[in-house]
Amino acid sequence: MNQLELADKIHIHVTHLSKMENGHLLPSINIVQRLMKVFAVSADSLLNDSESGLVDIQNNELNQQILLINQLDEDEKNALIKIINSMLTKKRMKDLLDGKVNF
Repeated sequence: MNQLELADKIHIHVTHLSKMENGHLLPSINIVQRLMKVFAVSADSLLNDSESGLVDIQNNELNQQILLINQLDEDEKNALIKIINSMLTKKRMKDLLDGKVNF
């Protein structure tokens, strides 16, 4: 996504975005909230330069689904984690049997 596309998505002028990127202008709370939605990230990860060790998911559909998963109750989240773990275990076993595992 280029500057013009991002500026359009967060409803600001491209020169305003450029000034924010260059550190000449600080974004308002509203702009930070719009950026959070566009990039599907928390304010903390958006505003801090340090790497947090979280996975950066480039697939927008997965980002949207993860946002929805966060709205599930704990029992539903745990059930989903069990399903995912089961699928990943099956994949690891298949890779192991096919000799594709890197240790």
